[in-house]
Amino acid sequence: GGVTGIDVVDEMLEASRKNFKIAEEENDWFSSKFVNLIKGDALNLPVADASIDVAAQNCLFNIFKTEDLKKADAEMYRVLKPHGRLVMSDPICEQPMNDELRNDDRLRALCLSGSIPLQEYIKTLTDAGFGTIEVRARKSYRVLSPNHYPTDELIYIESIEIAAIKDPMPEDGPCIFT
Repeated sequence: GGVTGIDVVDEMLEASRKNFKIAEEENDWFSSKFVNLIKGDALNLPVADASIDVAAQNCLFNIFKTEDLKKADAEMYRVLKPHGRLVMSDPICEQPMNDELRNDDRLRALCLSGSIPLQEYIKTLTDAGFGTIEVRARKSYRVLSPNHYPTDELIYIESIEIAAIKDPMPEDGPCIFT
């Protein structure tokens, strides 16, 4: 019960349960009892306030549009204990994307068109109250080219790894480490 996994899709929860059984067979040290799976979503986490040490997400926040991203950040902040960490990996893009790309739900689900600039990504976290942001990695991810996507120019997408720490916001603004 030391780990809580949350997913909104029943099939994903069931796949996790099956994978845990395989993990038990292949690893003497692993037990399914370590993980508590709960149906829920990032906009309304079914977890008590200040009850989580470390929360993690991979390529999830980029699927949200601005208002939902703010809600998801606020929910993560709510469930973390003081000095808890939100560890994330998401795509970012410094170039503007046209509305056709931006509003394509399939491309959002593929972790492509929901990419936002790094400064905007960090701002959503600090607006939620995270006082320290650590940019741990930034690397090339994908290129959207006009011959495959509805764009007039090449769009460069990077993958970012960030830890947002729930510590007090300094008077002079957040601490951002790169």
